[in-house]
Amino acid sequence: MKGCITMSNKKLDRLRIIEKVVDKRLTQSEAAMSLNLSIRKPKWR
Repeated sequence: MKGCITMSNKKLDRLRIIEKVVDKRLTQSEAAMSLNLSIRKPKWR
């Protein structure tokens, strides 16, 4: 079943950054800076 997900541009940008971290194209520190978070806060595993 396919559907449509609606989200704001801000959430979409956040998703793209997280995908880059998962794909190892971006470090967690770089992602944190892009998302204006502290480096310790993002613990995506």
